[in-house]
Amino acid sequence: MLWNKGGWIQNRANTLAIWCMFAQVFPQFQTSMPELGVDSPFAVNSTMNATANLWVSVLALLANIAAIGYIAYRAHKLQVNPYTHEVFTGTRDFEKANARVDEFDRESNYCCEVKSWSACELPTNFIFTLIRSVSRLAVPN
Repeated sequence: MLWNKGGWIQNRANTLAIWCMFAQVFPQFQTSMPELGVDSPFAVNSTMNATANLWVSVLALLANIAAIGYIAYRAHKLQVNPYTHEVFTGTRDFEKANARVDEFDRESNYCCEVKSWSACELPTNFIFTLIRSVSRLAVPN
């Protein structure tokens, strides 16, 4: 595995953001409208079969319920609050992921100071830093 299991959601968000930006800049890439002269070989015409759509959504709902149920089971078994404590502590995959993080931390040489900002300060500091950077570029010497 190339990344820790907990990091998949951030990777998925980045992939989806890149795809959305690409699709908005080049909409003909994913569109097939022969009557308008747009016929992309990459266009996907989805099924409009209501039965197929229903069964796929039911399966997805059941998978999500099973995942939440397993997390609740682990939390009850370990007597921890899943919002404030790790639920998968002691499992093989959790230990392997922590070992990869520890190995990365040992190999990394950070060249800049990392500041600790609270959740409220982070957006404000980011915006001010961005404005300062852009204003430096915009002002001629």
